[in-house]
Formats: sequence, structure tokens, C-alpha cells
Amino acid sequence: VLFASAQSCILYYRLSGCILAFLQPFSFLGIPMPLIGLALHLPLSGIQAVGQGIEIRLVQQENNAKFQAMCQMLGFLCGSITSGLYPQLFNAEASTYGGKVLPYAVSAFINALSIPVFLFLTGPMMLAECEKVDKEASAKAL
Repeated sequence: VLFASAQSCILYYRLSGCILAFLQPFSFLGIPMPLIGLALHLPLSGIQAVGQGIEIRLVQQENNAKFQAMCQMLGFLCGSITSGLYPQLFNAEASTYGGKVLPYAVSAFINALSIPVFLFLTGPMMLAECEKVDKEASAKAL
């Protein structure tokens, strides 16, 4: 039962990140929106570790080094793309909402594109593995 709502938790985490990206320039009751976003994600602070544990089970221990190397290379690729893109998008003197939020909006758009991939490709595999972990934990508890 622990992982029964893992998919909805990850979906909430990603969707709220996309929505909060458009609220970055604002504050609510004097509290900056980035801090409110952190507070909204606080209940899910361990979801990254759960996801990594499930990834290791899916990839298998013997393939984990290759998988991590591929993830790191993908991170470097994305970093090099964004380091060239961000200076083009960022305007320190922006006075309009669109100008202020443009870098966040592009990031949110890219993140939103990954949501269907999660829902239809990787999510079902991860959820099935979560159910296996849950059954193993239940068997050990008895």
C-alpha cells in the first residue's frame, strides 16, 4: 500500500513544478513563491530516493553503472543546451510578466513534455516494480 499512489505523487510533483514556474515572480502574503513551492513539495521530499531505488531494480544492478553514466551524459548534454539557451531568454531588465517568467516558462514547457512519457512509458513499469516491492515488504512483515 506504500507505493499505491506513487504514480500520482510523481505526477503531482511534476505538474506542480510546471505550474509554479509561472508564479515565480510573485509573492503571497509577503512570502516569495519559490519558498511556497518548496513548502508544497515538502511532503514529497523522499520521492526522488524512492524513484532511484525503483530505477535500480528496473535496470538491474549489473547495468546500473552504464545507466548512471548515460544519465550523467544526458545531464551534460542538457546542461550545455540550457547554458546556451538561458542567456538568450533571460532579461535582467524585464518589466513585463512575460519577460520575467520566460526562462521558467521554457523550462516548464520542457518538463511538461516529459509528463506523457512518464504516464504512458516509464510510469507503468515503475508502478509495477513498486507493487513488487510492496508485496515483498508485506511478506517480510508477516
